[in-house]
Amino acid sequence: MTHSCNELRELMMAEGLRGRPLSREVESRVGACESCARWVASFERQVAALVELPRRQVPASLEGRVVAALHQGYREDRAISELSQVGGPGAPAELDASLEDLFSELRAEGLLAAPEVPSELETRVDEDLRDLPGAISAHMLGKLESLSAPDSLAARIEADLAASQGTQAPRTLSLTVKRRLAAGLAAAAGLAIWAGLGQNTELVSPPALTPLVVISVDAGSDLSPAARRLFNSLTGGALSAHERVRVQREEAIANSGLAARRGARGATVGGGSSAALGGGASGANQASALSGSQQNPGTRTVGGSHSGNQALTSGGAPPLFDQIASAPLVVATRGVRRIQMFFPRNSHSGYSSDLEYLEEIATDGLGKYAILPGAVVTPNLSSTSLAEFQLLQSGREGFFFHSRDFSIRDAALFGQNYKVTDTGLQMTVCGVNVTVFDVSRLDGGGHVYRLGIDSSTGIILFQEVTGHDGVPISRLTYESFAYNADLSDVELRDGASVWVPFDINNSAALGFRMMHPTAPPTGYSFQGAGLLTGFANGSETWAQLTYGDGVDEVFFAFSTTEPSQMLSISGKGDTLRSMNLGPWTMIEGKIRGTKTIAVGKVDEAELLLMLQSALETR
Repeated sequence: MTHSCNELRELMMAEGLRGRPLSREVESRVGACESCARWVASFERQVAALVELPRRQVPASLEGRVVAALHQGYREDRAISELSQVGGPGAPAELDASLEDLFSELRAEGLLAAPEVPSELETRVDEDLRDLPGAISAHMLGKLESLSAPDSLAARIEADLAASQGTQAPRTLSLTVKRRLAAGLAAAAGLAIWAGLGQNTELVSPPALTPLVVISVDAGSDLSPAARRLFNSLTGGALSAHERVRVQREEAIANSGLAARRGARGATVGGGSSAALGGGASGANQASALSGSQQNPGTRTVGGSHSGNQALTSGGAPPLFDQIASAPLVVATRGVRRIQMFFPRNSHSGYSSDLEYLEEIATDGLGKYAILPGAVVTPNLSSTSLAEFQLLQSGREGFFFHSRDFSIRDAALFGQNYKVTDTGLQMTVCGVNVTVFDVSRLDGGGHVYRLGIDSSTGIILFQEVTGHDGVPISRLTYESFAYNADLSDVELRDGASVWVPFDINNSAALGFRMMHPTAPPTGYSFQGAGLLTGFANGSETWAQLTYGDGVDEVFFAFSTTEPSQMLSISGKGDTLRSMNLGPWTMIEGKIRGTKTIAVGKVDEAELLLMLQSALETR
């Protein structure tokens, strides 16, 4: 029997953790494979290092925190699950007979008679139910004050149309356009009502539907495991780092309080090394520790060949941008990158969530790649937290490679939504000359991407994302870089996504009902859909729909498991949790019993409209 290297390593890890000796076949294979032999030596060193770590006393507050975490926000779900499995005793046959006799007496005395509903009311209710969203919009618009347009407006419109169209007669708005304007006004009215109600907001919903309640949270522990996994993948692990800092601070407070009660000085908890496992270098020296390159590669900016910025819009981007999408897959590279993410100080927790770390990336030019986590510079993690963070980062490399960094994911949408500005600047990054461009949305939304691109390959060696106010959001800089480098010591992975594509128009054949948002954020269009079993746990299957504007993506995911018929016992409706982390917004929770997640670099209002439009297709 033979095994691939990955299968062999999984087998060795499983047998090693159970304390069993390796079989002769496995030992023979390890001896014959140099890569596997190096992996075994590395694994044994890691196990030895972990075994030698000093054991720590479990904090006294742990038990209470575990109970709170397990019960927080899910008591009702568990109660429903338990109650649905309890079989109640059947009612005796005498009860039915007694009730029938009682109702017969009440009918005979006329006590159960009710006034007849007018036929006009039944007709109007039936019409509203057939077009419930339109009825609600009409009801809300009917409450708005009607303003008359000034007489001069019609004359000005006719004059403008005549000036722009020559001798053609002025055109009136078509019925379709008028309907779209009415729908836009209705949506704006709904948003205005929602925005004025505060953080805990009960959205306007049809009487027959369960209302949606949106609660803002600022801790990853308030999100479901599936939401945390997706959020971490998009934010480059920022949520994990945020949570590790919070846990360390709570442990430090708990330990210092315990030491004070004992009358002793409390030792500082956490302060650990910012070096990668097995290395002690920090800061700029981490580039040397990870790649063996010079310690301070340097990045230099010089003036451009022309003065002023040159904006290229509506598909007028230089040919260089045609290479960007495919360059990481067809160009062999290796280098160490410094990833920096800047987040504003959290008003609730009182501390910043800034994240800075190193990672090594390798691509073979044939579609395979590897992203290896390195040192964490900020926040300052303990050795245990660092090991956990790096382990989680290793499992996210696919999402980092495909979705985290700038890329042109749809050329047509990129031409419709973005403009490219040649800044006239040249940079030298790790000895490579790059040209600097600014990329931003035509409608003024989103963010500004400053890119340093090698014009000979399309590889981006510098990337900075800022708001339109110039405040930095994230930065990616290479500290060492080489083309066609030796990759013999790197285990590469295939570029295919773990999500299995499916046709959204044929979901019934897959055994679940589709939720398909019909109102994605402005400028975004449907890009594709995929299924993944075990996204949140070992058995649950989720569907994920991706929407893009050419660069950025919004992800809408939901569990394909059919919801329980018993949706709520509190009468308060479905509760959604909303969290912001830098430019990203996530909304997640149960809608009509279905676990749902929406996340992207858009504001909360657009995600809510997207979720509401998905309900109409369920």
